Amino acid sequence: AYGVQEYQISGGPKWMTRDRWSIEAKAEGFKGRFNRAQLLQVMKALLADRFQLRTRTRMKVMPVYALVQAKSGPKLKAPAEQSSTMGFGAGFVSGTSVSMDLLARTLSMVLERPVVNRTGLNGEYEVHLEWSPDAPPGESADSTDLDARLASIFTAIQSELGLRLKPTRGPAEVFQVLEANRPSEN
Repeated sequence: AYGVQEYQISGGPKWMTRDRWSIEAKAEGFKGRFNRAQLLQVMKALLADRFQLRTRTRMKVMPVYALVQAKSGPKLKAPAEQSSTMGFGAGFVSGTSVSMDLLARTLSMVLERPVVNRTGLNGEYEVHLEWSPDAPPGESADSTDLDARLASIFTAIQSELGLRLKPTRGPAEVFQVLEANRPSEN
């Protein structure tokens, strides 16, 4: 509902991290289907009503990765298509017509840590990145991995894209839970 990653959430009671709930709700008087923006607003209202959820966002200085050009320079190709697509999962990120800001946001989700674009690259590019999800940072995957040729995400970003992730500290948006109670019944 709020479009935040787990690393961006602070505060709240301990039960929030372990308890799970099934909430049933019906939007009365609304005809048709919700679009995404409407659905998110309804979800926020539902959380406020059922959990008495009160939140605020604030900026906090925390560990982040800066996405920068490697010393060897970027190895990015111009997109073959105009339409932008982006997908990611365990051990891959792939997209067409991808801006560096979108790549940074996607890497933030993969790494569960803020990634800020400091590449200085303004265009859109094809991005195809594979790594071993179990490889330690900076090392190649060991022979017990399904595909031993794959490296860590940090090594893959440098060798495949000509970019690198530089650990640093910087401001990031944090979603602070001020109050939350166990939900009312359906």
